[in-house]
Amino acid sequence: MREHALLFGDAQELVGIITDPPGPEGPSRPGVILLNAGVIHRVGPSRLYVNLARALASIGCVATRFDHSGIGDSATRRDDAPFEASSIQEVRAAMDAIQETRGIDRFVLIGLCSGAVTAFDAAGVDDRVAGVVMINPQGFDLNPEWNGYIATRGDARRYWTRSLFSAASWWHALTGRVDYKRLVSVLWRQASGPGRAREVVSSIVTRVGAALQKLMDREVRTLLVCSEGDDGIEYMNVILQRDVRTMTSAAHLTVEILPGADHSLTLLDSQRRVVEVVRTWAGAFEPRSVRPAEAVEAGETDLESEATLSISI
Repeated sequence: MREHALLFGDAQELVGIITDPPGPEGPSRPGVILLNAGVIHRVGPSRLYVNLARALASIGCVATRFDHSGIGDSATRRDDAPFEASSIQEVRAAMDAIQETRGIDRFVLIGLCSGAVTAFDAAGVDDRVAGVVMINPQGFDLNPEWNGYIATRGDARRYWTRSLFSAASWWHALTGRVDYKRLVSVLWRQASGPGRAREVVSSIVTRVGAALQKLMDREVRTLLVCSEGDDGIEYMNVILQRDVRTMTSAAHLTVEILPGADHSLTLLDSQRRVVEVVRTWAGAFEPRSVRPAEAVEAGETDLESEATLSISI
């Protein structure tokens, strides 16, 4: 396979890496775009995105990893657009660039943490998106009451499922090495429900749930991957109003829970599992013919000359 640097956007200010499938051009699966996990450079946490891009290219996907403005090698924006809006604009600009240079008109968006939410939001406003992969999604809204409510649920779940049945945790309790004030506070807030945040939680659940339903109505395939102890489970539990850990895959929604994995999937076994899950899921997309790709733009180069751009793969 070959990897190229890509410059795109109105002023060619956004930087990405395209990984092309090996062999001659032919029918293509959807193009894949991987979105920054928070402020982590386009390689992803522990190079997860590099491994994902290359694995997906091996099954016929053109995979692109790029940096949002102000992250990695991409220039800072000169307007005052909030990230929630600018990130979606930049995802659509990436799709425009791949469509123009590769002739691909359907895409899968992949993101971890906040990148998962960007993928979800962008899918809702662009019909070219045929699939979304959300890995440990966090947020969906910046409201502190909403995020505090989810964090409390996550803390309570970990206390009940992990600490109460752990010999080490009981030893800490018996020796006084437990923050009892925090423990009581978490369990009390969990027992008393959303409280003052009830209206906020209800509003966000309604909005995000409606957006997810629209994706299902459009038959946008959605893969949710969550580490077993991650708060992404709590976000999705509240939004879907059911426990995603016990869900069976629906027509357009697939759920995968990763035992023993942390939020950033730092363990090698966790990364291997995610790569295999995503590759298998993406492999179900039927290849389609694409129009002949135009000549690669001046903003691209191959690996042999990429060092002149002073960016890293």
